[in-house]
Amino acid sequence: MKNRKIGIMGLGICLLLAGCSFGENKNKGGDPSTPQPTATEASSKVTTNTTETKKVTEKPTEATMSNEQSVSIISHSVVKDKTGSEVLLIEYSWTNNSDKETSFMVACRDSVYQNGIECPSYSAMLDEVDSTQQMADIKPGATLNLKIGYTLQDNTNALVEVMDILGKDYYLKETIELGGGEGKTSNEPSVTAETTVKIAETFLSKDYKGKDVLVVKYEFTNGEDRARAFSTTFDDKVYQNGVECSSLAVFCDDVDSNTTLASVKPGVTLIVEEGYLLNDKKTDVEIEVKEIFGNKVYLSEKRSLK
Repeated sequence: MKNRKIGIMGLGICLLLAGCSFGENKNKGGDPSTPQPTATEASSKVTTNTTETKKVTEKPTEATMSNEQSVSIISHSVVKDKTGSEVLLIEYSWTNNSDKETSFMVACRDSVYQNGIECPSYSAMLDEVDSTQQMADIKPGATLNLKIGYTLQDNTNALVEVMDILGKDYYLKETIELGGGEGKTSNEPSVTAETTVKIAETFLSKDYKGKDVLVVKYEFTNGEDRARAFSTTFDDKVYQNGVECSSLAVFCDDVDSNTTLASVKPGVTLIVEEGYLLNDKKTDVEIEVKEIFGNKVYLSEKRSLK
């Protein structure tokens, strides 16, 4: 499956710039005499390991409900797509309550979670879904009904969330019961963990053209106060002799690129798969994972290909 890292990084940059602009405007209207929180007060993370999660004194900051956009679920059903995968098909009713024309894709960020892990919508192949509807602008006060499909992991409860594009406000938050219970994690995590990245496994494979690929499976734990995806949180690279091994267009049956794009809830751990085209099959590799908009290093290891 094609790696979508370039597009995701572009979206991440846009969201960061939008967030910075929002913060600057907000600070201009604030009270300069208001004391700023110290580093100790601002931190709410707690160190943990993969088998134990420690409780913190305060819950992660929750987004608030907003009526800037009105979104409701008209109907939902579980169907099979063209690949035979089970898909949760949701029909939304969306009313633009803002003062200017906008599209669902620009105004809203829709997500479905099972077991604290996001169910991808881009991989669902259904004739009933017209993706152009999400890009169509509607005038203030107008209403649009649209269908979106989400590829299911299992039959556990599905948490449906529609938020503003920056993830600060909820327009819809609803649980759909699919008969399999709550799943492995609560919809409202009351604990958090330290953000960590570990190497779970490495092995050699081939891409569709027969080129050598290093497959790396990362164990990613989200320790932030909101859902995060590996691809929008980290910059992962593999080097041989100081030269980067490309991961931008890796087509390999052993690599599921959906895992790098899926957001996970706070405190949840996900095995993420990534593939890198090797420069040669003999030289040792250096595997590095850094924060995408900073210098913090989460992982730096040397591995032998032998």
